Amino acid sequence: MAYETTLAWGAVAAADPAFFLNGNNGYVFNRQNATLHADHISSPGNFSGELYLQLWALDAQFDGVQLRGQRIATLELGQLFSGNAFTYVMGEVPVQVPADGEYHIVLALVEQQNGIDYIHDWRGYACTEVFSAAPQIDSPVTPAAPVGTVTAEDVAEAVAALEAPSAKTKPKRAKIAKVAKPAKDSRLNVNTAKESAIASLNGVTKPVAKHIINNRPYKRLEDLLEVKGIGKKVLEKLKSQIKF
Repeated sequence: MAYETTLAWGAVAAADPAFFLNGNNGYVFNRQNATLHADHISSPGNFSGELYLQLWALDAQFDGVQLRGQRIATLELGQLFSGNAFTYVMGEVPVQVPADGEYHIVLALVEQQNGIDYIHDWRGYACTEVFSAAPQIDSPVTPAAPVGTVTAEDVAEAVAALEAPSAKTKPKRAKIAKVAKPAKDSRLNVNTAKESAIASLNGVTKPVAKHIINNRPYKRLEDLLEVKGIGKKVLEKLKSQIKF
């Protein structure tokens, strides 16, 4: 952003003010811009020339006669017809940052006629604004200038270098996940097992084991209820121990 370093003689107070600022009026700095706003600008009975909201930075408080300082922002309003008004005026405009220093800020309602600016109304503010080249008004810090220029070829070479395997590094083999083997079925097949194996089952005695062998084959668990010595309680015990 360029700096405005010269003081300027600005608008002079109108001999017969005809346009007025009403309600809340002010400004907000936002990085390299400023938002100027006015609730109500009235014209009791005159037709205006071109109207502007101007923001000025002054070395001393405004005396109400002539602005002498640095105009830092201007919002163009246009012409106002007799008996009409501008309401809820708001606009964001570029800021001409003044030289480093502390300034009194004035928001002025200015009319331009025949190349001369006339102040019809204005607002001064109790607090002052400090301007400095570093940092500027809510402006981001300017990053340091890069050393040299990076070309597309440089980027391609860097990517290739990252993707290429190192000569000293042996490529690793991919690990192959081992598939778990299904669990072995430890149940006893009562249609093929020996008598001694059947007699080792929980709930089965040797005589009952002999009866089981004599009544073979079996197709389902309930068939064992026909075996002498096997009831529902024994059958419940055998359910998880045998197969067919």
